[in-house]
Amino acid sequence: MNRVWLKWMAGLLSVVWAQAQVQVVLELEQDQVLPGESLRVAARTINHSGQTLSLGRDNEWLQFMVERPDGIPVSCRGTVPVEEAFELPTSKMATKRVDLTPFYDFEEPGRYLVTATVRIAGWGREFRSKPMTFHVVRGSTLWQQEVGVPVPGGEVRDPEVRRFILQQALHVKVLKLYARVTDATGSHIYGTTPLGLMLSISDPEKAIDEQTRLHVLWQTGARGFTYCIVDLNGRLVRRETYDIADHRPALRRDKEGKLVVVGGVRRPAADDL
Repeated sequence: MNRVWLKWMAGLLSVVWAQAQVQVVLELEQDQVLPGESLRVAARTINHSGQTLSLGRDNEWLQFMVERPDGIPVSCRGTVPVEEAFELPTSKMATKRVDLTPFYDFEEPGRYLVTATVRIAGWGREFRSKPMTFHVVRGSTLWQQEVGVPVPGGEVRDPEVRRFILQQALHVKVLKLYARVTDATGSHIYGTTPLGLMLSISDPEKAIDEQTRLHVLWQTGARGFTYCIVDLNGRLVRRETYDIADHRPALRRDKEGKLVVVGGVRRPAADDL
């Protein structure tokens, strides 16, 4: 009995010793996302091996696994691009940041687990992080509009249809506004973009411009407003901040028919785009 116990302890100490040489720590920018929203993670590799490690020479050195709580892996849409060769000296840390959303199918609402694994090719060993939990939630729809995708060269044909959707979601007692772009059926998501915080009493102004982009203006504070433009791929292309002056900011068309913000006063902000 003592021999079995000693062998078990020796094996356990061997694993602990190996894990102590290289540590992998996974961090999530946020633990709640809407379907199609970016899930950005940072995989940190800490080297305590006493030697310099050569990493990043292929896409196999760092891998991720996304799974449901019942252990069923989420289907993978492609290989996460992590190839970028570098040297990691002992007692140093390297961080690789990636967006997992384009590569894994976790659009269904629910709880998910993500784990990072670093492979040291010269050792024939792998080191795994602790699993991190995140949730995919459905936002409540405030507004939606179908639009036709412009055809290059002015060709006349049945247009591709996409749908702009404004949604709100509560995260840690904070209400956020999101813009989402899907196909006409809603089965394919081109992009989900967080636009910013919003007041529960805010009723966003929205309109489509001549380039088939979505313009949104809404109240974010007692005197503050945010103005955003989102393209047909769900990408944020402009964000500006306005304050109430003599009049409240409002979304209007000028004499040429272009959408502009009138009233209020523009205030430069750190998150302007």
